[in-house]
Amino acid sequence: MSGTADPFFGNRFIAASWRPGAPGPLLDRLRATVSTWSVAAGDGWLLASERADAFSREGGVAVALSRSAAFDRNLARFRPPRDIAAGLEGSGLTTLDGMAPPFRTIWAETSRSVVHCATDVFGLGQVFVSVDQNAAFASSSATLLADILGSGLSAERLTGHALFGGFIGTETPFAGIDKLPAGTIATLLGGRIEFTQRWRMPTATTTVPTAFREAMAAMLSAAPNVELELSGGLDSRIILAAIPPEARKDRRAITIGLAGEPSEDVTVARDLAQSSELDWRLLDASEVSELDASGLETMLLSAAAAYDHMANPLDKITLILAGRNRRVDARLGGQNGEILRGFYYPAQPLSSPPSENLARGLISMRLQANDRVEDVVLSSALRRELRADAEARMTKTLLSFEGTWGQALDQFYLYQRMQNWVGNATGHRLMDHAPLYPFFDPAFVAAALSLAPEEKLNSRAAYQLLCDLDMDLAQRPLAGGIVPARARHGGRGSDLVLDGQRILGRLGRLLKGRGRATLGSRTITDHWRRLNLHARLPVDALARTGLFDLDGLARIGSGEFAPSRPTLGFVLLIASLEKRS
Repeated sequence: MSGTADPFFGNRFIAASWRPGAPGPLLDRLRATVSTWSVAAGDGWLLASERADAFSREGGVAVALSRSAAFDRNLARFRPPRDIAAGLEGSGLTTLDGMAPPFRTIWAETSRSVVHCATDVFGLGQVFVSVDQNAAFASSSATLLADILGSGLSAERLTGHALFGGFIGTETPFAGIDKLPAGTIATLLGGRIEFTQRWRMPTATTTVPTAFREAMAAMLSAAPNVELELSGGLDSRIILAAIPPEARKDRRAITIGLAGEPSEDVTVARDLAQSSELDWRLLDASEVSELDASGLETMLLSAAAAYDHMANPLDKITLILAGRNRRVDARLGGQNGEILRGFYYPAQPLSSPPSENLARGLISMRLQANDRVEDVVLSSALRRELRADAEARMTKTLLSFEGTWGQALDQFYLYQRMQNWVGNATGHRLMDHAPLYPFFDPAFVAAALSLAPEEKLNSRAAYQLLCDLDMDLAQRPLAGGIVPARARHGGRGSDLVLDGQRILGRLGRLLKGRGRATLGSRTITDHWRRLNLHARLPVDALARTGLFDLDGLARIGSGEFAPSRPTLGFVLLIASLEKRS
């Protein structure tokens, strides 16, 4: 789809390879889907891009990207599809070595009838694949693949989402459709698919401050007028500190908030912007309270579809409203600051080797605290057998990483949690700008991972980085009152206090069955109830999925039971998936 009335800006691409005997109806659905797209095709293969500006064919190579250009970290510039296609034809795979996360692409060697797809070293640029006996498929959208292949929902995989708020490993909502692992190239030929590990985490060659400065310099060179996403927290403060003072003046900066919800985060960001002479504005999403029932219902369905049915739509409405009718070319974001902030869970023995007991303790104490769907709405099968299997898969994931427990947690955040928090978010189809994430710069991540977990505990290494970059900004309090210049010297006593506060907070949320609210989700949830949208829930269709308890659904539908954010979001997500069919 295209045109000014289309709210979906992001590009979708798809490729297929098949052998004689592939089902005719399947190929007919594929061709009908891409009938208005930019297409390169030959005997037994096809590559298609929904947007023409994200597609190019140069000589014997056809390429599709997620957007009209991708950031090359090594060259410090954005590269359009035409440039990448020419590079692949002339230099081969080395053309992709500098592509910064999030990055994904699909390309065809037309003379050989071979199609390839690739994701970046961290797998943030999500690509999805599926294969049967006669055909192989790859796409930037799991939902698009499911619609063409007629794939059903996977109760096992969706159980993982109900427990953890995101999918485990390479799983998707659909049976037989998986995410391409980080740093991998998939090759489609003759109806088969082969996987090659192309990119791995580089070895640290410089210090954390140097790596961060160099990453920021490359991004500012590629996008001199890049907008800054500013909050009252630490990560965006570090990004601001890495921008030379003379380059801050009149730079556009935004903070997302709701005018009806007072926020210290907004207050701190506003004051920080004023002192740095930024061109700052609040992106106010409080208009959600003005939506009527049909408007909110439509927006929830759009959010579910835009995020490829892999995220809680309640969490995305504020972001959608804040960015609506506002176009920018590129934006700096603080995603993955956790890799330096030592985002470890309380009372974890960081120097111990990973063990099943540690993994299972973490799962029960922390990983299910914020986003677990309430038992009252779930089927008995999901609460028992499927839950036990999902917990076993998550345990296996935690134990798949090497090093100490602290190092395993670093990798878990990078390759599991960030896939759900950032990978899905950067690929959503409502994003019209290029995201630039210096905390995902491979050289910076390598430098951060070279630090001992104890050095990063309770954000001390991040506070130190801020001090190294700009001591004046380090001496200003963050939202919450912490002064980074002072907190960088924390010790055993302050660690114990912080751990105690976190444990009490998470225990409270776990006991209450209520996760921590995301920005605006409480307002949206309250408005959903106020508009009596519970009466529109397709209770019977939801019950037929086998995921839910009929009585629990009926209580939501009647208004008797007010579900939590994770519970309501999961119900709405499944309702959106069911509505597709």
